[in-house]
Amino acid sequence: MKRDIDLIREILECVEESDRILATVRIEGRDRAQVLHHIELCLEAKFLKRKPNSKSGISADTAVSLTWQGYNALEKLRNGGGITSIADCTP
Repeated sequence: MKRDIDLIREILECVEESDRILATVRIEGRDRAQVLHHIELCLEAKFLKRKPNSKSGISADTAVSLTWQGYNALEKLRNGGGITSIADCTP
């Protein structure tokens, strides 16, 4: 599966609205497996973090929130910039 930067932006915006339990992250017109794969990419990139009460791994009851890097990435994506590495999202 290819990385989809637009989907990553949509996920980050969804979580920004309010911290989410993954079962509630819905992106219109996107396949659930594709969304979960990109959430995993966001966790690996440290754009999202698991809430302390969440189990490791991804399941429907995993709660996530944006990190500092996630806010930086979202700001760059909203301003039309791309993100190619974690270094692009550090202050």
